[in-house]
Amino acid sequence: MAPGSLNAPAPPIAGRQTLRLLARRSLSPEVFELDLERPPGFRFLPGQRLRIREGGVERDYTIASGPGEGVLRILVRRVPGGSISPFLCEAPPGTAIAASGPHGYFVFAPAPRTPVFAATGVGIAPFRSMAASGVRGFVLFHGAGRAGGLFYREFLEPRAARYRGCLSRQAQPLPAGTRPGRVTDALREELADGDYDFYLCGRGEMIAQALQVIDARFPRARVFTEPFS
Repeated sequence: MAPGSLNAPAPPIAGRQTLRLLARRSLSPEVFELDLERPPGFRFLPGQRLRIREGGVERDYTIASGPGEGVLRILVRRVPGGSISPFLCEAPPGTAIAASGPHGYFVFAPAPRTPVFAATGVGIAPFRSMAASGVRGFVLFHGAGRAGGLFYREFLEPRAARYRGCLSRQAQPLPAGTRPGRVTDALREELADGDYDFYLCGRGEMIAQALQVIDARFPRARVFTEPFS
């Protein structure tokens, strides 16, 4: 496995600014989609993050909207007792939110290899942004406990060369296009031999397990990771 080198130039990091919350939608009992105003001239690369500050605490949230869209969209999982997520998940439209960015280097690096995206939960956000920017021909292994957690499936599936939902707690019968088990099971059992660039976004445990599979099956692969806790 070769470590990925994300050499795409990142735009200059903007200073802290105040963004207005335009809309908030519930995607599940725990996950909310927030649309923030996009300041004039704000540029970012798909896969980069906003850093939001509230009460002296900062947290990063990956931008799910594409560079051509007029808002900055993020996914937020409500963490009971969390420092920022309860505020974001309850804030009414019009709320002023302190943010800076863009941050991060988990961006798409075009190459002759087939890109394989693997995501769990809100880790789907960077891949929604990449697809919105025009990235095509990717394989997507999309993990969730149940089908309701396959956020953005309707947007991503028609843009993917191959889409597979991986459901770890879904009762039978499973929805079409999904399989039981985890993303790592699909990587191990369903991906044909070949040369790939892997992009992994999700909890650290998933990424660690995926790296074990990739090391064993695809030792020449390039791998880019974006773990979160």
